[in-house]
Amino acid sequence: MLPTRQHRQAVQAVCRVRDPGCVITDVPSVTDAVLVLLSDPVDLMVVDMGFAGDMLGVLQHHARRSAPRAKVALFSTEPLCASNAATGDLSQGHPWSDMETILDRLLQDA
Repeated sequence: MLPTRQHRQAVQAVCRVRDPGCVITDVPSVTDAVLVLLSDPVDLMVVDMGFAGDMLGVLQHHARRSAPRAKVALFSTEPLCASNAATGDLSQGHPWSDMETILDRLLQDA
């Protein structure tokens, strides 16, 4: 779930370079993301935290239950709190500027 076409295209480009055979499912809402989690295998989920809003917890819950091995990359357009960034607490999400590095690392580990 990504907020803009530019974000979607950037994520798709990184994923396709790293894994040319990957299947990318772009969903417009948390509800649709949960339905995908319930019906299809998912290895990596990329979510803009602002776009998910108050439903982020629901999405994370379903991801843990339906795709426990899936990696989840949370991104935020909001700046990270300096203390969170320093301690590695990324529950507030990664900045979009780190998207390529984060996805490359997660896809490499898959």
